[in-house]
Amino acid sequence: MNWAILFNLFSRVSSAAFGLLVSVLISRELGAEVKGDHALFVVGVSIIHLFTNLFGGGSLGYLAPRHPLPFLINLSTVWSIFSGIFCGLILWVSGLLPKGYEIYIILSGVLYACWSSYVTLLLGRQHNKAYNFLQFLNPLMSAGFLTLLLFLYQKSLFSFAYAYTASQGITAIVSLIWIKTITDQVTLKEERSWKALFKHGIFIQLANLTQFMNYRVLFYLIDTYFGRAFLGVYSNALALAESIWMVSKSISTVQFSRIVNTHSDEDARTITRKYIPISGFISAAGILVLVFIPPSFFTFLFGKDFSEVSSLMVWLSPAILALSVGNIYAHYFAGKGLNRINFYGSLINLAVLIVLFFIFKPILNEMAAPFSASLSFVFTAVYHGVMYYAMKPKTEPTA
Repeated sequence: MNWAILFNLFSRVSSAAFGLLVSVLISRELGAEVKGDHALFVVGVSIIHLFTNLFGGGSLGYLAPRHPLPFLINLSTVWSIFSGIFCGLILWVSGLLPKGYEIYIILSGVLYACWSSYVTLLLGRQHNKAYNFLQFLNPLMSAGFLTLLLFLYQKSLFSFAYAYTASQGITAIVSLIWIKTITDQVTLKEERSWKALFKHGIFIQLANLTQFMNYRVLFYLIDTYFGRAFLGVYSNALALAESIWMVSKSISTVQFSRIVNTHSDEDARTITRKYIPISGFISAAGILVLVFIPPSFFTFLFGKDFSEVSSLMVWLSPAILALSVGNIYAHYFAGKGLNRINFYGSLINLAVLIVLFFIFKPILNEMAAPFSASLSFVFTAVYHGVMYYAMKPKTEPTA
């Protein structure tokens, strides 16, 4: 692996470690049911972020080398604020947010959307060190603030709400200052920039929405059919799974940054082919480690309510490996601006996931959740692989 991937991996490993620390603190000090509330808190922020990504996220990364930064910054900021508040209020009125934490979720969602846009622009301009630093800084502050508040202020989920919101705000300020220091020499009419951003944002938003539902729709299904406590256990198992995905995410982040800055499709395919076996092999090794960890370790780490984490890891193993490989294919399509392919893949994944859940729920009970997740992600990884080898995209899609 080259230095860019190693730096990105370090930031993600650190981020995962801080995220795990947050999960451990909440699980041990507050219990499985409150951990379930914590999971819904994070899901609420993620939903708001999804809604704001129409003029953000991957579309900004793709357009950053091609369009003026000031316009992209201003448009994404205004959209993040107003759309984030609007989406948050809809979730609040709909009763989908944990009671008592609505304001913190909405504010965190807006701030997270803002700084996520800024770091994506940094990535698109190949400022990878700045991108990695900010990705490291945010969870560090969240875990640090939570530790202080939990033991010095009060042992409740409000300590997490205060810590999480503060970390999003500080990261948003730092990232905005950083992006403002970049000298911009790209000139293009703002009208064209707006149209290009909207064009790419539509498919990216649809792909992100369905992909988010693939990750998190099970949270609501588990909460409905199996209870808040099992949701807390499942969310910790998923957090461990995501600690393996960070390798694939590190590789695909560097892959995406390089592909959006090249006009050669052959170079983009060479990069993709190089990273697929690396991602798959490292992820497989990580899976073996997690699967063979004894259940007693997870009860020691999270508390007595979390003995089922070990068995969940076995059921989630195919999903972990499939996503680690499929993620590389997906970032090739994203880097080439072919976001409709990722949308179709996410849509297929979601449909298979929901159908399988209700088919196997009477048979497998709680384990229908990880089983359906694994099969659906395997199915989608195969779809991405078939699309990659079956078609040859244009060298440079028209913006």
